Amino acid sequence: MQANGYEVVLEDCEENHTLQYERAKEMPEKELDILVVIVIPVNKNTAYNIVDLANSKGVPVVAYNR
Repeated sequence: MQANGYEVVLEDCEENHTLQYERAKEMPEKELDILVVIVIPVNKNTAYNIVDLANSKGVPVVAYNR
């Protein structure tokens, strides 16, 4: 993606569901043009809250379940 001129922001939450939600809340504040949230859920309730938060801000969500 960087080769095509996009800046890539990656947040590793170390499989900590509280940290996942906190970082997800911070992402829209980074003034990005496009934001795709890839959630590797640790806790299904936290994953739901992250998707709900993203939807409320109009942010696309890509869910990945390993």
